[in-house]
Amino acid sequence: MDISIRELNLDQLRDALPLVWRVFSFFEWVNYTEEGKKAFFNAIHDERYLKKLYSYGAFLKDNLIGFIATRNNMSHIALFFVDGKYQNMGVGSMLWNKVKEESKAPIITVHSSIYAKEIYKKLEFLEEGSMIDDGGILYIPMKYNNLVEKLKDKDENKAYALTKDICAESTSSDKYYQYFDGFLSLLKEENSYYKIRGLLIIASLSKWDREGKVKKAIHEILSLLDDEKPIVVRKCLKALTEIVQNSPEVIEETKESVQKINISRYKDTMAPLIKKDIERLLENIRPVRLNHATFLSTSEK
Repeated sequence: MDISIRELNLDQLRDALPLVWRVFSFFEWVNYTEEGKKAFFNAIHDERYLKKLYSYGAFLKDNLIGFIATRNNMSHIALFFVDGKYQNMGVGSMLWNKVKEESKAPIITVHSSIYAKEIYKKLEFLEEGSMIDDGGILYIPMKYNNLVEKLKDKDENKAYALTKDICAESTSSDKYYQYFDGFLSLLKEENSYYKIRGLLIIASLSKWDREGKVKKAIHEILSLLDDEKPIVVRKCLKALTEIVQNSPEVIEETKESVQKINISRYKDTMAPLIKKDIERLLENIRPVRLNHATFLSTSEK
C-alpha cells in the first residue's frame, strides 16, 4: 500500500471525527457506560479541545485511513485511531513513528482504553497505574520513554549529539535524573554504542544521585568491565572515575571488579591501553577512598 503521513490542519482534523466515532463504536463501545460514551463524544467535538491538538494523518492516496493527535507540545497522545479495514497493516506504527520522530518530549504519555492497552504495550509503552474512571471515560495511564529511544537513533550523529547535550546539561542541572532508569536500560542492549551512551549519561547524573540509584545499579555498571568490546571496557573505566567521585560508597566493589579485568583477552593493540586506563582509575580512586574513610570515621564519633 502506498501510504503517506501528512500533517493535518484543523479542518482535516474535524473531517477525521467520523472515523474516530466509527472506530470507537466498533471496538470500544462495549467497555463504556452511557455516561462515558456521551463524555467521549462531547470531548472529540469540543472545538476548544481540537484547537489544542497537533495531528498527523495516514492517507491511502487521498483517503484518510487513520490519524494520531497529540497535545502539550507532543508529549501526550490525545487521539489515535486507524480505520478497522486497515488495522494490523502497519498504519498505526507509521503514525506513531512520525510522532516519535517529531516530538522533543522526553516522555510521551497516553490514557489508553482497555482495548488499546495491548497495542500500546507492543509500541513499548509501560503502564503507570491502575484503571481510572474520569466521568465515565475509562483509561489506563501509560508512558513511553522517548528520550531513550532517541539515544538509539539510526543516525549516529544525532544520537551522539543528544548524549553530549544531556551530559553537558547535567553538569549544572538534575533535570535528566528522573530518567535514570531509562538510561540504565541501555546498558543491557547488544549494541555497544547504546551501552556507551547510557554509561556516559549515568556517570554525568551520578552527582545528582539523591536516591542511591548508582549503588543499586553498580553490579550492572561493573558488568561492562567484562564486555567483549574493548571500547566498552575503556569507556566504562573512564566513566567509573566520575562515578566513584560522586558515589564513594561503591569504591570497594569498583576496585575489586577493576582488579579482576583480564586484559589478556583483548588484542595486543588494546591491552596496553586498557591497562593504563585501569592504573589511572585506581590512582584516582585512592584519594577518594581515603576521604570517604575519613568521613565515615568522623561521622561515627
